[in-house]
Amino acid sequence: MPFLTLFAVTEIGTNGWSDVIAAAPILQGLANIDAQGLSQLIAAFLLLMTALFAVPSGLLGDRFGKKKVFAAGLLILGVFALFTAFATRVPQMLLYLVFIGFGNAVQTVLFFPYLTELIPPQRVGEFAAAEFFYELGIG
Repeated sequence: MPFLTLFAVTEIGTNGWSDVIAAAPILQGLANIDAQGLSQLIAAFLLLMTALFAVPSGLLGDRFGKKKVFAAGLLILGVFALFTAFATRVPQMLLYLVFIGFGNAVQTVLFFPYLTELIPPQRVGEFAAAEFFYELGIG
């Protein structure tokens, strides 16, 4: 994911917003966005998809179990990341990014709750503090 913008410009060879307008003519007024700007919008689209799927990911985890949903999210993320590596057009990549956004949301939302189920209940606070300080770069 860190190289998504570079991939959109160098591998797909986008010319800018005109590539997307071919798939959605309603966006004709935004035709002046160049390739770098479009690559940033693609990354923003992935972030938006991750945010949209955050709550449904948590609800699915509560309903079907965190382990099953986490595993399904990892599988979806892996498969569609592979598909995205072979994408040749921007609209095709955007479709794949919807599924990658779901997989990313599942990982983000369910990681910590699933991790707390893997440790003894009497030590949850200790591990939570350790994770918190690790994320801050302190420990």
